[in-house]
Amino acid sequence: MKAWPDWDEFVRRLREDSVFREEVRRQVLTEDLLNLPAVVSRVLDLQRQTLEAVRGMAAAVEAFVGEVRTAFGRVEAQIADLTEQVGENGRQIATLTEALREGFGKLREQLAVLTNRVFEREVRGLARVIFRGGRNLGPALRRAAGEALRMGVIPPDDWMRLDLLDLLWGRGETVFVGEVSETVGAVDIVRAMRAVDVLRRLGWGRGLRLLPVVVGREVGRVPEAVGWVRFDPDEEVLEISPGIEVILREEEPKPVGPERFFGDAGRPVSA
Repeated sequence: MKAWPDWDEFVRRLREDSVFREEVRRQVLTEDLLNLPAVVSRVLDLQRQTLEAVRGMAAAVEAFVGEVRTAFGRVEAQIADLTEQVGENGRQIATLTEALREGFGKLREQLAVLTNRVFEREVRGLARVIFRGGRNLGPALRRAAGEALRMGVIPPDDWMRLDLLDLLWGRGETVFVGEVSETVGAVDIVRAMRAVDVLRRLGWGRGLRLLPVVVGREVGRVPEAVGWVRFDPDEEVLEISPGIEVILREEEPKPVGPERFFGDAGRPVSA
């Protein structure tokens, strides 16, 4: 048996002789251990590649998240702008609706005034038929009232009541002091009664019956002291209160002239 070389010699050859050192490695290490450095190298390379892929993915995710945040920011801004626009549109629509409502309200009022004026003209044009004779004293009254105002005989309020009076019709021994409205209301009744009071204070119509009268297409409840006429030329309706009916039946249909109505005392103008 060959003697084992001394240890120092073995270490020297292992350190200096590469062929010897490789042979010792093959004898001592298994194939798997010999291949371990290559395996570790591949593992490290795969790990590096995986890490680079993860880093790339993380960067992509971060970029995507940034884009999503930017997009959400734009969407939020657009929603805010849209909400403001909707609010502004709502305010504009409300303003327009209110303006239209006011416009239609004024138009209805103007139409009602115009319709009433047309109806007043119809009533005055057919007053001779309604009251079965008589005469229109309205123009003479307005001239007399204007002169009385200039002379200081009546105050402006009383002059206005007479100037705006819709109907003054004299027949027989009666003068009908009337307000005309498509739909007669309390205001019309009060105006007719106050006009009669003004005429009596002035002394006009002395010796004659001054009867407040309201004329309309629709006539509601009227005090007993006030006469009424329901007149609808479209439907050919003519209804007269019992008090007026008695007057028309008992008195002659002769007209009352301005000279008789105004008389001499306190008469501001010749009619």
